[in-house]
Amino acid sequence: MNWKAKTILYKGMPRIAVSFEKKADLIAQIKTFEGAKWSSSNKYWHLPDTEANRLYFSLPLAQTLLPNAEGIASIETFKRHLLSKRYSPNTINTYKDALK
Repeated sequence: MNWKAKTILYKGMPRIAVSFEKKADLIAQIKTFEGAKWSSSNKYWHLPDTEANRLYFSLPLAQTLLPNAEGIASIETFKRHLLSKRYSPNTINTYKDALK
C-alpha cells in the first residue's frame, strides 16, 4: 500500500491522519478500521490513535516518544525561562507539549 500516515490532533483528540491515492479499493480498506472518518476540510482520513493502528501504519509507539530524564529537566528549565519572560500559562503549556 502507498499510505502516508502521521499523528495529529483532530478537534483536540489524538488521531492518525492517513492519506493515499483516491481509489475505491483503498477507500473500502480504510473504512474497515474502527472509527475511521473522512475530514473534508483537511482532505484526509483519520483514525483513533491506538497501538494497533500505529503498528499497522509503521508509526512509533506512543511510549517510545516520551522524553528521558535529561529531556524532562531541559523542558523544566525552558519553562522557567518562559515564566521569567512573562509568557502566558497557555503558551508555556503549548511550547512544553511541542517539545515533548
